[in-house]
Amino acid sequence: MPILALSVALTYMAYGQVLFFPFLFDDIIHLRWLEGRGLLDIWSDASRMQHYRPLVVSLWALSRDIFGAHNAQPLHLLSLFLHIANGCLVGWLAKRILEDSFAALAATALFVSFPFSYQVMPSPGSQSKHLSTFLILLACVLYWRGRPRRSAWRVAAGGCTLLAPFAYQAAVTGGGFLILIECLLRQQGKTERFNPYTGLFVLLGVPFIIAWGLVPSSSDPLSFPGWEALWQSSIYFLQGLTWPLALFAKPLMGWTGLSDGIATALVTYVAFVALGVWAWRRGHLERFTAFSTWYALALLVQWVTLSFRYVIDGPRILYTASVGMALLWADALMWLFHRDLFFGRVLGTSLLMAFTVWGTCFAGERIDLCRGALGALEEAREYALRARAEEELLFVNMPSWLAPAEEAFALGHEGYTLLPPYYGVGLDDYVYVNEGVHRRIRMGSAPEIRQPWKARIGYHGGKEKGELLDKIRASDRVWILGYAPHDLTCVYVGGMEKETPGDGIAVLFGERIALHRVALQRSGETLTTTLYWEVRQPLEEPYTIFVHLYDKEGGMVAQADGFSLGGTFSPASWERGNVIRDVRHLDAPREDDLAGWRLGVGFYHLQTGERLPGVDPKGVDLYDRTFFLPIDTTH
Repeated sequence: MPILALSVALTYMAYGQVLFFPFLFDDIIHLRWLEGRGLLDIWSDASRMQHYRPLVVSLWALSRDIFGAHNAQPLHLLSLFLHIANGCLVGWLAKRILEDSFAALAATALFVSFPFSYQVMPSPGSQSKHLSTFLILLACVLYWRGRPRRSAWRVAAGGCTLLAPFAYQAAVTGGGFLILIECLLRQQGKTERFNPYTGLFVLLGVPFIIAWGLVPSSSDPLSFPGWEALWQSSIYFLQGLTWPLALFAKPLMGWTGLSDGIATALVTYVAFVALGVWAWRRGHLERFTAFSTWYALALLVQWVTLSFRYVIDGPRILYTASVGMALLWADALMWLFHRDLFFGRVLGTSLLMAFTVWGTCFAGERIDLCRGALGALEEAREYALRARAEEELLFVNMPSWLAPAEEAFALGHEGYTLLPPYYGVGLDDYVYVNEGVHRRIRMGSAPEIRQPWKARIGYHGGKEKGELLDKIRASDRVWILGYAPHDLTCVYVGGMEKETPGDGIAVLFGERIALHRVALQRSGETLTTTLYWEVRQPLEEPYTIFVHLYDKEGGMVAQADGFSLGGTFSPASWERGNVIRDVRHLDAPREDDLAGWRLGVGFYHLQTGERLPGVDPKGVDLYDRTFFLPIDTTH
């Protein structure tokens, strides 16, 4: 019970909020692929799919059939349950292997709070790691319980090992974990001799390899990444195994000017050797070797097939390997805990708490970042649902990925992909897989209006300005990314009108640009101003728009200057016949009424600051070349 309680508590603290996350990341690709497919199709055809993981996809199909195709919550709940279960199984193994209750709790805490596991939790698309690890751990527990006299338990262990690679292909090495268990049982004297037939378990990965080769697939062929990549990846993997000590690599970079790879190599190689020597001095070299072998065995396939670039972008591949890390450090902390009745217990407990709290906070911070960035995607989804099916919607600068402003480890990337740019995934796909609704949604990129935020953001969309302008001209409504202190948002900035407003002209600027009307709406401390522009002749000079709010004394209290549509559509890009609905948001004091306040609108030259002249409908020149509009006290 203490192991279960600890696993539940730490999982909830670090990852509880993912239960309410939508489908994101690779979920979008997988769920679109799953549409219209039955279980037989899932197991017999992987064409147009990047992986062959039929066991996981079968669970998604089951969730689709029971809870609905667009309901993410059951699959998120399954991810949390599997993580909790894996934490308990790691604790169970630690209790049997290390024969100590403190070690069992330590292994559970270290596994559940492993920093790099944060990347497997926000998306059910990474459930392959949870499920394959669960099957491997369950196979080890069953084998331990069934050896030497319960053959049915060993058969069940073989069944779990056989299934594991159908959840995640790297688990083809699953038979090796059972050989490790056999060696540990022999080391503890629980068996009289090593059973040579245990080696046959390594053949249980062969059926998957055969199936993978026979099933039609669109995955890239496996390739050797190169010797340099092997060395680089080994450094990153050792960073995960020795992670509490690997944190010293970053300050080492600052002190010495070494590169991230060299600094991490120095720290992690030295740490690994030191841990080995310490285990040898304690008489636990066999355990150290077994736990390190577990770690290496879990990463063997990834090591020899994945590029270094993929490895440092995907810490989720360390999930199964973290079992070895948890057992290794639990063994070391257990020795400290029992070294001295008082000091040893204080030191062992303090280090365990420090590692656990740090890892939990590391993961929690990144989950919080995901939640904050999801604010923009969720707002976009709501706006899309309220839009008419025939409307063209454009969202500018939508987040593709995000990462902390400062990374804790010297080597690798610590971010998360929300909306993958590959495979043509867009915001329309995001809306569809979460709601089952088709909308005409495009995304664009405008680097010039981006702002710094509490995290680094990767953006969707191309970099060609002309591409964005074409999308704007075809859009009924446009939103840009907003940067609130804790969340990203979507800010509505207008769109293109199909027809010229039929309520006359309020003012004509430079005999070229007509302002038909201005609509005001007040909400709290925000005054939303909508300007309806008609382009009669394009402006030949570089002008921008100013919108000023003046109080009753004539002092300017707020302004919203810049190009139209949130800074994405400059007057220099306007074309004859364009009718633009230009929405701006001004900060307005929270007062009962704004009687006597005025809004000032006009154009000024970007280089000289000179304002563009204008005339009212009677041909009278505007005072100060500004169109002044009294603010209705009802707004």
